[in-house]
Amino acid sequence: MSPARPYDDERVPRRRSPRRVGDLLPEAARALGLEEQLRWARAGAAWERLVGARVPAAAGGSRPVRLEGDGMLVVEASAPIVGQELLTRADELLAAFGDLPDGIRAESLRVVVGRGIIRRPRRAATARSAVARHRRHAGPHPSVRSVESHGRPTPDEARPRAGA
Repeated sequence: MSPARPYDDERVPRRRSPRRVGDLLPEAARALGLEEQLRWARAGAAWERLVGARVPAAAGGSRPVRLEGDGMLVVEASAPIVGQELLTRADELLAAFGDLPDGIRAESLRVVVGRGIIRRPRRAATARSAVARHRRHAGPHPSVRSVESHGRPTPDEARPRAGA
């Protein structure tokens, strides 16, 4: 066993006070060159909280996409009605968003509808929907193919034709 080292020895690691992970993220993002992505992620979370509080009907249906050079905030909406709600309250939303700690100051709002980036959670698959999906993608039932492959006439071919 080694002898105990004195407390002021440089080789003894010092304990630091604990820090929250959220406080370490900006430092780590800067070191990795991801500062801008982290800023937009925080702005997106702030936007979602703001819209959920001020426009409950549009909660979860939009997200900020970019800030253009002329001060226009471009927001993607999942449906036209969500976009209409946001545009109706644009002045109120922009003022409140600029005042939030993670928000972004913007002069005007532009809404882009339905680019497919926002995805709603899929509902749980049922047996009926699984069968319907299989039928759409699998083609005809195997028994239909086997009847046709044995050379038997299909019901349309078995009917006598007029004038024949």
